[in-house]
This record gives sequence, C-alpha cells and structure tokens, in this order.
Amino acid sequence: MKITAYKLHENPLELIPGRKQRQWMDDTIHKYAYRCLPLQIANTTGWELLAPSDFLISWNGSNHKNDLHVHFENKSDNFAVSIFGWGIVTIHPGYLFKSSENVDMLVTGAPNFYVDYMSPLTGIVETFWCPFTFTMNWKLYKPGTFQFKKGDPLCFILPIQHDYSSLDVDMMDINDDTEVKQKFDEW
Repeated sequence: MKITAYKLHENPLELIPGRKQRQWMDDTIHKYAYRCLPLQIANTTGWELLAPSDFLISWNGSNHKNDLHVHFENKSDNFAVSIFGWGIVTIHPGYLFKSSENVDMLVTGAPNFYVDYMSPLTGIVETFWCPFTFTMNWKLYKPGTFQFKKGDPLCFILPIQHDYSSLDVDMMDINDDTEVKQKFDEW
C-alpha cells in the first residue's frame, strides 16, 4: 500500500506517525491506561497532522459561518476557518493525498485524543482517484472559546481498503467453537 502526500503550499501541517502518548493516559495512576494494548495500537496506527501553533476557536452558539472565529497565535497562520456555520471549524491540511488502487483514507480526530466541547467529524476520502484535497472538521457543541495547542493532533489519517463488499460477518455462539471458547476461558 502506498500513500503520497503532495504539498500544496510551502507550510502544510506537520505530518508524523501516530504517537502513543496522550496526556490523560499519562495522568492515570501509574500510567495504567498504557497497559491497554488496543489503545496504544489505535494511537499509533496512522498519521497525525499537527497544529503549527496555539490557536483559539470562539463560537457564539449561532449557526452562521460568521458566528465562529479562529484566533491564531501566529498571525501568518490561516489553516483553520469557518466555512459551514453550525459551530464547525474547518482545518486545511495543506496536502493532496494520493493512494494506490482501491485504498481510501479514513480522516478523523486522533484516537483517544479529545478536546473539551468539540468532536471530530469523520470522513472517508477515496484518495486512489480523487484529484482534490479534503478538509478536517471539528464540531463545537457548546458556545465559548476553546484552544488547540501547538503540536496537538488536528487530524488523523489511516489508509483503509476500498472494497467493503468483501466484508462478511458471521454470528455464532462461542460454545459452537471449542478452540475459541477454550482460549477465551483460559484468558
């Protein structure tokens, strides 16, 4: 599987492999959350696009695009804007992603990373054929002013297989598969 990230301008968001660290996981007693392997795998299976500087998002709770404002620490930044209204902030990664045949890109917030009173909106982009870029969107669900800090993951991308028709789920009772049942009981 191959992904190519074409820079669209001089300063796209920094693109790095997913990091396992999360502040809330560090804050658990004895960093206990890191004992959960599925959390660590999710955190690191993909790539993060990072905030190049601190910025604030202010929303008054109304639904017009002019009701949300982005305030950048670095005045030359312009990677986040209000396009849709409804308390949605739009992030421009600064790349055109292209993938090998039948590979899509899951675009979402970083796994197990949260921002108070905001939720990432998730999309699937067909990067194997799309001649255009995508945006990452976050939905605020409370009026107020909220912050992303420099280095925070603004977007998480993960290549996924395009052919969903091959997905088949079998439903069965665990007692009908003695080997699986035995391993589960031993666990």
